[in-house]
Amino acid sequence: MHLSSLQNYVKVQDIVDVSLCSDVYHLCKNRQFECQRGYDFVAFLNLRKSAYPVTVRHNENTRVSYLIHRLSKYLTNPMDTDFTKQWITSMIQMCKIDPVHYEKHYMDPEPVKNKRDGSRSRKVSKPNTNFKKKLDAVLDRFEQP
Repeated sequence: MHLSSLQNYVKVQDIVDVSLCSDVYHLCKNRQFECQRGYDFVAFLNLRKSAYPVTVRHNENTRVSYLIHRLSKYLTNPMDTDFTKQWITSMIQMCKIDPVHYEKHYMDPEPVKNKRDGSRSRKVSKPNTNFKKKLDAVLDRFEQP
């Protein structure tokens, strides 16, 4: 799917379910993102323009990268990998996250298990662990399409 196709898609259909957007808004408001209205956050996740831009708070790029990655599994058209890649790329750009940072850190809140014995091979920070748990609780209420 080309970017122009994605832009046409968002004119007629939501990319991220509005209920999911609302729950994520309540999780992330004033934590990962600067304070904004719920309507603007829904528009933001659906790649639409809004009156007030959504901005990532200082030192939150890693958790926002993880959020983008996790939400990409809940898009209305998840089987179309080009669609998903375009949405991720657009979100990274809108969040002003360096694509290299995204690729390097989008899985940081997930513990990495040692393949040999199942022990953790990477320690996860407490803020990342807490964010992951809260995001899991939100996403558990929704089915992946």
